[in-house]
Amino acid sequence: MVDDLDFFFNDTATTEIYTLSLHDALPISHNSPLVRAITLSVLDIEKKRPMLIRKTGTGDMNVIGSQLNIPVITYGPGDPHEAHTVDEKVSIDEFVKGIEILKKSLYHLKRLHDRTK
Repeated sequence: MVDDLDFFFNDTATTEIYTLSLHDALPISHNSPLVRAITLSVLDIEKKRPMLIRKTGTGDMNVIGSQLNIPVITYGPGDPHEAHTVDEKVSIDEFVKGIEILKKSLYHLKRLHDRTK
């Protein structure tokens, strides 16, 4: 057993990192139904305009959007500048509002879709 642990504490051990895939950020128009639905929902619930930012780096939505050739957006409560940092946090109130915003977004997305028929 001790011999097996030598591997983990051996100064000569090396690590190799392989990149399996890279996906560019997918641009989406501020006039797209997805952006409009989430914007309207934030206005409804928060009573203020959302901060729209271009998310750089690889994310699940980039992989899904590029593979399925569909528009995608990311939304979540909290400060986006703190995302994936030691300072990342979301209050219960922000979490519950986030759920309400997503629910309302489905309503607005359907309404916007029905208007195009």
